[in-house]
Amino acid sequence: MKRISILAAFAALFFIACESSPKFETCGGQPVCPPPTEANAPEDLKKLREGIAGKWKLLRINTLDTVRKTTSVFKDLDRSLCLSYEGGVQYFRQDRTLTCQLCYELAKGADKFELKANHSNANKFCLESFQSGEIQYAGDSLVVISQDSFILKRVIYRRMDDNGHFIAR
Repeated sequence: MKRISILAAFAALFFIACESSPKFETCGGQPVCPPPTEANAPEDLKKLREGIAGKWKLLRINTLDTVRKTTSVFKDLDRSLCLSYEGGVQYFRQDRTLTCQLCYELAKGADKFELKANHSNANKFCLESFQSGEIQYAGDSLVVISQDSFILKRVIYRRMDDNGHFIAR
C-alpha cells in the first residue's frame, strides 16, 4: 500500500511539473522587459502575443520605393529572431550571433495590430533591422510592415526549429 501512495505522489509531482512549465516561448537569455501592458487587453491581442512567441527565421524582405515606384527583394540574409511571450526580442545574424536585444509591446489600432520595439539602447543596425510597424501573423508566417523614410518594407519571417530550419505549424 505504501508503494502505491509513493507512486501516486510521484505521478502527481510529474503532472504538476509538466503543467507549470512555460506555456509560451520564453527565449532564454532575453532582456528584462517591463510586463506587457496589454495583459488586460482584448482577447485578440492576447492571442496575437501567444501566437508570435517563438523562434523565427527571415525568409525575405520586400521593399517599395514610394518615390521612384521601384521594388526590391532581399533573400538569403541569414537572420533570425526569438520573440518571448514576456516582451523580449533577441535578433540574430550569421550563424545565430546575437546582435540585438530589445523589448516590444503590441497595440491594436482601428483595423490593424502594431508591434512597437523599444530601441532606447539599440545600435544603428538594430534600429534598421528590427523596426516597429504593422504586424500580421498566420500560423507559420510573421510579417512586419514598416516605413523607413520613403521606403516601405515588408519583412517576412517563417517559424523555425532549434536547428535553424523552417517548420510549419
